[in-house]
Order: sequence, then structure tokens, then C-alpha cells
Amino acid sequence: MKVNNMRQYLTILLLFVGILTGCSESDKQTADKPKAAPEKVQLKMASFTEKSWLRTQLPADALAYLRVPNVWFLFADVESGFKYAQGNEQHVAQLKAIQQGLYQNLLIKMEDAIKPIASLLIKHINGPFEAAVLNNPDNPMMPYVVVATKLDFKQVSEFEASFTQLLQQQPMLQIIDKIDAQGNGSIQFAPMGVNGQFQFNAQTGHFQLVAAMGAQPDKLKSTLNSLAPVKDHPMYSVEAKTDASGKGLFGYINAKLILPIAQKTMKPEQLAGLKMSGFDKVSALAFGYGTSADKTRLKVIAEMPVAGFRAYLPSVKNHFDLSARGEIDSVGILSLPTEAQYRQIEATTVMVKGSSPEYFKAKEEFKKQTGFSIEQLLSILGPEVIYFSDSISDFIAVRLSKPEQLKQLINNAQQKKWIDYQEHKKNGVTIKHITTPFMNLDKWSNTISQESPVVGEIAAQLKTHYYWIEESGYMILSAVPQPLIERASRKDTHNIGEWLTQSQKQDLSSAFLGYSTSKVKLSRTSYHVYLQLLNALSDISGAQVDIFSLPHAGQLSFADKGSLGVNLDFNENYLALEFSFEQSILDLLYVGDYKVVAMIGILAAVAIPAYQDYTLRSQVSGAYYSAQPIQQEIRRLITEGTPLIEVTNGIGQILPATDYQSDYITSIEVNQGNIFINLGGEKMDENLNGLVLQLIVQQDESTGELYWQCSSDEIKNAYLPIACR
Repeated sequence: MKVNNMRQYLTILLLFVGILTGCSESDKQTADKPKAAPEKVQLKMASFTEKSWLRTQLPADALAYLRVPNVWFLFADVESGFKYAQGNEQHVAQLKAIQQGLYQNLLIKMEDAIKPIASLLIKHINGPFEAAVLNNPDNPMMPYVVVATKLDFKQVSEFEASFTQLLQQQPMLQIIDKIDAQGNGSIQFAPMGVNGQFQFNAQTGHFQLVAAMGAQPDKLKSTLNSLAPVKDHPMYSVEAKTDASGKGLFGYINAKLILPIAQKTMKPEQLAGLKMSGFDKVSALAFGYGTSADKTRLKVIAEMPVAGFRAYLPSVKNHFDLSARGEIDSVGILSLPTEAQYRQIEATTVMVKGSSPEYFKAKEEFKKQTGFSIEQLLSILGPEVIYFSDSISDFIAVRLSKPEQLKQLINNAQQKKWIDYQEHKKNGVTIKHITTPFMNLDKWSNTISQESPVVGEIAAQLKTHYYWIEESGYMILSAVPQPLIERASRKDTHNIGEWLTQSQKQDLSSAFLGYSTSKVKLSRTSYHVYLQLLNALSDISGAQVDIFSLPHAGQLSFADKGSLGVNLDFNENYLALEFSFEQSILDLLYVGDYKVVAMIGILAAVAIPAYQDYTLRSQVSGAYYSAQPIQQEIRRLITEGTPLIEVTNGIGQILPATDYQSDYITSIEVNQGNIFINLGGEKMDENLNGLVLQLIVQQDESTGELYWQCSSDEIKNAYLPIACR
């Protein structure tokens, strides 16, 4: 690594910081301007849809659970920014009018084949649809499936008429036992031999059905009767963080119980890939779109320890012990690995992928040029790199753990004339200042000078400037010094961590990458668009909706600002990706803020390629391990006296090439003991489809032991198993 290259890298790093700190200030408000308190909400409340109930009756060993909201979920009174807008009595009355209008003016005109299901969805189902998979002790491979919902029928006879009409449109479903006076009955899905037992409780409106392949009626009835209220369940804690309303979308997989069952059916290469990835240590998977802590959230979470691919990711513990001035507009976080985490990641990479001479040479050159190792640099700066925008400006704050060593690093760079460093005192605050060449002009300065000597001379004089102060254990950087001077003069401090948890209701304590922002009048704008939607539904349904009866925004206690956030969490116990909104995902349509779009783009840029690379590596590794039984058979043949030259497909227990076809392999050819794995199949990534992984046989001259040299001229080195590199 040349000195010029080091200078370029340092310039790019500082330029990146400069771009972030130089972002334009938008939507700023004067922090000291008093705000009128919102009017106290004085509205009669009601509810249009019911909460889920099956989730409260699942045994602890339930294998999976799924909740799908009903068609009226977007209009439901949940604990979000719209809880008063959608939960007041007048709003519910208007929705009931729209619902009745849809039923009377549209549903009756539908074809008979779809009228029963449409009637259930639009009119009679007033709660989410729930489904659960329960363990079957008698046959673990044939678990029980339970479905449930809440219906508005007041009599069993009403339910029987609607249910019978529905089944008449489904010829493969048959009622075996006539529905009795208590709402009990049984059905059968004849083609697959699936039997089901159901029950409708007219007093509560609860409908539930349990089914399993080949199950006897008495077993189904006992399973149905065994469901009872449960105070604690492994999924409750993660559900509370995703959809505490009990009305939204939520799914949960008890991987701790499912994986041991699934592993019994896996092929050896699939099992090896599962263990290598660390997914065999996953205890639970969950996803959802609902409300929690007064915000709407879209979330995916995997509960798993640091194992497998997680050894390449840092476990994050952020601390936001930093203050802004005036009102906070936005906060972003990037968590660097700590010195110890970096050493662990490096050691794991070397162990799995082997040593890289180029990498260690570059590390040594970095230390030679800067006087510091990468590990030392990470011990000086980070892990928190925080962006925040307040009433003054936009800033970047970098955790500074060792100020004296930073000073030494700056001195080294100044001695090598990479930078110019100065300190300025202004109004009692020390502002530190670094200048660097605007860009490296070595490659094209001659061309510029030849074309236009004046332009070349001007470009050579341009500098990039960085200013910072050291405060509360952070370097706080700005593109110009004035925001730093103003910051020191103001006393209206607000803790960033408290703003995140109290105002934004967003937890970034374990975010590897996260962003939270607020938008003025977001809820008001969303509410006014929502009222237009109600008008449209009124037109479609033919219902007479009194739009004037609904409250105006000032009566609904909307917050002055609505919040939006996104975070990618690397907690030591789980991985999670979360998007949070004030009311719904449609909030993004009313923001128009480039920062939100940029942060989502950054997340996509980080997460998608990483996942794609992992997928490709796992597919190649799975194909590689599939050849191990063939290798064992070749060793057996050689031991019994078969010459290598005769070892080919069809000899001994080696199958014909195409008999090894799978989801990721089209064929495995064996020729004189050499093995050629042709990648392909329905699930193989198109980037690998048609490529060949070759295992060339070698024989030790002294012991006669066989081994195979794995390689590929077509597959990228990064996707190969360690044994093939």
C-alpha cells in the first residue's frame, strides 16, 4: 500500500463524514417557540373489531402460530397515533354503515360461488383469523392444525346456515356429523384423508376447528377441549414487541421444537449446511405488522445465539449518553465493532476461510503508515457513530474512548503532511480543525493544467475542512465551526436516548444500523387522507356517511410530529429488522423526506448483498457435502482392489450421474475416481446454475490413502467451501 493510497483512503473517510455533517437543514423549527397544548380528548369510545383469542389458549409446546387480520384491520382502533381517530363512537358508527352498505348493495350481486366467503369476510368475521400447529405425541410428523376466529352470529342456527352454504361451494369438504345444538360438528377433506372437528360458541362468537391427517374423532375432540387459557407462553414477549394489539399480522415459529423434527427428514448436505450456518441454534422466528408502544411496526426477528454466520457480526450495545440542543429532528446510528469483536470476527474468518496473505499484508502496511493497528483504531473511536439533527444543525458524533491516542494519530498524519491540524478557541470552547486536499489530483492534474492552467491551479488550492469539539466522551463534528460555537452557548439540552425511547418509542440500543426521524403534521396529513378514503368507501358502498360527525384533528390529541424509524439489530440473543410508523406504512407517502429514503436504501444495500452471498455459499457447500458418500464408496472400492481407472458412475454403489439430481444439483459425474458436481436445479441461484465443482482424486504414495483436491475455475472463490480454496 503506497503513501498516496493511504492519503486517498484518509481523504475519502473524512469526505464521507463531511458529506453527512454538511447535509442541508430542513424542517427546522425554533426550539424556544412555545406550543399550544393539544385539546384534551373528550370522545365516547367504541370498538369495531375484536382481539384475537386463540393465542391465549395455546400450550407452551405449540409448534407455530399465525394471525392474519381481517379485512377491516386498517380501520381498527389499535394503540397507534390513530387510536382516538378510529376508536371514537362516531367513527365506528360510520364504519358500520359502510359495512352494511357493502353487504346490501354489493355482496348480494356477487356470484353464488363467492358470495358465502365474501359474506363471512366483509360482514360476519369481526376478529383476526388465527391458525396454530400443535404437537401430536402419537405421530410427530402429522401435527394437529387449529384454526379460529370470532363471528357475529347470535344463534347456532345462523352459523349452521352460513357454514353449510360455504361448504356447498367446496365439494372436497364434506360435513360428516350434522352440527348439533351446541355448535359442534365434524368435516373431512376427502382427497387427503384429513379429518376435522369444529365448534361454534354462540355466547362468545368463538369458532375453532382442529384437523389432522388420519386423526380419529375422539383425539380431535380431546385436543379441542384441551385448549384453555395460558398465562405464559414463549411467544408472548416477542409478540408484545411486534403487535401488542392482538389484531394485526403476526407469525411465530417455535424452531427449538420444529428443527429436531425437521432434521430427521433432511439430506446429509442439507443438515451440514444447517449446522454450518448456525441456524440449528435458532430458538424462534417471528414476524408481524401491528402496533406496539403506541407505534405501528413491521418487524422480523430471529432468536438465536452467536453461532454460525453470526460469528461474523458484532453484538451491539449502544449508549446514547449525548445531548442535542432544542428540538431533535432525526437520529441515526452506525455501530462499529469493538476491538475485541474485531479480533473475534478476524479469528473466525481465518478459521473458516483460511488465512489471507493479502489481508494481513494490508493490515501491516496500515500500521506502518499510521503508527496504529486497526484494532487500536477501533479502541480509540466507536463503537457508536451517531448522526443527529437538532435546532442548530446536523452533526456527527463519534465515541472517543482514548483522546490521547487520537492526538497521537493526528500528529502522525500531520508529520506525513497528509493533513493540517489547528486548534481555535472561541467563546470559551476549543474547536479542532483539520484540512486535507479536496481530492487527489495526481492522475489528472496534468490534463487539467494543459487544458486550462487557471482551472488546474484553482483545483489544486481547494481544501476539505473538518471541525469538531470533544464533549461527553464524543467527537462532535460539523462542516463549519459556527454550529459548534452555537451549541456551546445554548443550555436547552435534550438527551438523545430519552428522545428515542420516550418520543419516538424506538429502541436503538442494539442497532447495528438505525435511523429515527419525526415529521411535522404527519398524523394530521394522514388523518385528512384517511377521511377521503372513508368518503370513497361511502360512494362505493352506497352508504349514507355523515363525514361532519367525525372529529377534526385538533380534537384527537395528535402529536405535533409523527415518527418514522428503521433499525437492524444485532443483539447478542437475537437478530431483528424493524420499521416503525406513527399510524401505518402509508405514512411514508406523506413524508417526502430524503433522509428516510436514504436510510432504507442503506439498509437494503447492506442486508440484501450479505444475504445473497450467504445463500450462494450455503448452496455450494451443500453440493460439496453431497459428494462425501461417493468418496466413501470409492475408498471402499479401492480397498477391495478396484483400480482407480475403472471407478466411474454405475460401479459398486455409485449411482448413474443423473440419479444425484436434487434442488441444487443436476448430476454428479464420476470418472476414474474424479468427481464433477454439476450445479443446477429448481432452487439453485441463477448465478451458479450450470457451473461445475470438481474434486480431483489424489493418492498418497506411501499409505495409499485417497483424498480429493477441490476447486473450480468458474465459481467465485468467496462462494467456495474452505476445503476448495
